[in-house]
Amino acid sequence: MMKIVVIGGGSTGLVYGSKLSEVADVDILVRRAEQADILNREGVTFQLPDGQTQHFTPKFTLDPTIMDDADLIIGLTKCYDVPTVAELIAKHSVSESIILPLHNGLGTQEIYNETLGADRVLAGTQYLITNRTSDTTVIFGANVRTIIGEQTGKASPRSEKLVDIMNKAGFDASTSDNMKQATWDKFQIAVCQHALSALNNMTFGQLRESEEVLATSRQLNDEFQLVAAAEGLDFPDEDSFDRVLANMKRGAIHKSSTCQDLLAGRPTEIDFINGAISELGKKYGIPTPANDAITQEVHEAESHS
Repeated sequence: MMKIVVIGGGSTGLVYGSKLSEVADVDILVRRAEQADILNREGVTFQLPDGQTQHFTPKFTLDPTIMDDADLIIGLTKCYDVPTVAELIAKHSVSESIILPLHNGLGTQEIYNETLGADRVLAGTQYLITNRTSDTTVIFGANVRTIIGEQTGKASPRSEKLVDIMNKAGFDASTSDNMKQATWDKFQIAVCQHALSALNNMTFGQLRESEEVLATSRQLNDEFQLVAAAEGLDFPDEDSFDRVLANMKRGAIHKSSTCQDLLAGRPTEIDFINGAISELGKKYGIPTPANDAITQEVHEAESHS
């Protein structure tokens, strides 16, 4: 049985660790002793969209030495924690361990590559709408989709094996021979809705019903498309924003992770989302006033939360 370590005790880490624990030997590495204690006693409860619940009992720990014999290590912390996570993996894992980053935003892949060597690191992205309501309970949303591939774009037995395990665990998993495009497909959605959900304290469905908010979302998308084109990526004008609207509809009752962070008084990942568009805009000489402004607004909201 594959030995998997999931790093991160947020809602996404709980979902991936819990579901994978049904088909693999899983440990979830968290940072708070009280969270590990209560989860090891009570397990994880999913509140499903149809009103039913599911219960899981994966193992939780604060001990990084569990990575010593891991076959797969999945990174699911906040983006700003990735430098620390990568160093922890480098210290405690063996060279044969595969690393699968599934963080939000841009820039984390490069940190893992630099710290661990690109040959150990797969590319990955995930679509999961979920809110954690307590240390032990998550509202399980829509679209548990995972895309995994090699950074080189070539098919590989290890990526196909991981996709098989993900599918057995109940994820909608697939491989891709163009992980940069797959990553930016997900990134587009984050750019266009996460900060807006946070600043307006709105669900995705409420964003979709507000003409004023949608106008700003379209501005963010317009700048995103220009930067994406400079990066050699393809987002056709005629249907690009339709993907954002469709995601807002699928996750209508949920708020973004950025919103949840602001409400909880935690730092957000804004610098890895809209802030990343601003930085790439500077690199390519592309004005990004909407992304610049919304990044600043989120930082101001952080300082008052």
